Amino acid sequence: GAHEDTLFFHLKYPEPMARRRVFHLDGELAEDGTFNAKINIANFDVLANTEKGQHRYLSLEEQKEQWERQLNKTVPVFNITDFKRYDHTDSVGVTFDISGKGLTQSSGGLSLFKPDIFTESAPNLLTAESRKSPIWLGTSIQRETNISWKIPVSMKAEKFEDSIQQECNDCSIGFDLSVTNNQLKFNSKKIIRSKLIN
Repeated sequence: GAHEDTLFFHLKYPEPMARRRVFHLDGELAEDGTFNAKINIANFDVLANTEKGQHRYLSLEEQKEQWERQLNKTVPVFNITDFKRYDHTDSVGVTFDISGKGLTQSSGGLSLFKPDIFTESAPNLLTAESRKSPIWLGTSIQRETNISWKIPVSMKAEKFEDSIQQECNDCSIGFDLSVTNNQLKFNSKKIIRSKLIN
């Protein structure tokens, strides 16, 4: 028949490094809870090509609105200014300034501060009563954050360091957190290797 000479090939999923995105944030938190920060989001390899498409088919304002919708999931009140796009030799991305409030919550004498505005805290909702194979772990990615916040002296942040690194065959996640002299630094790396579990 018509399909007798058809050959089927198993195509490998791309490696996580082919879908690498790096978030940079350099910000300052004020005494009254307001904040301002400079942001750079760099995309590499496959994601750089995707970002080039965004630059080609979306206006600057439309792309800014996309980031406003994304950040609205983690930042209650904010304003984006000086939104720019770039296309470098090794990366394609956006830079902008962000200011707002609502990153801190107070309870008694304690303050809760979420330094990573790029990641939602809540886990994915599981709605099915049961899970059946095959299960796809998702698109391969490598996602990194380099975050630095100057925090107010009134927060009386003690010297603090913490680090976690978890590995498995299909993913890895790690972070380093330190607070010294009212400077909070948070660096993280998340790697997912695409896999279909049968």
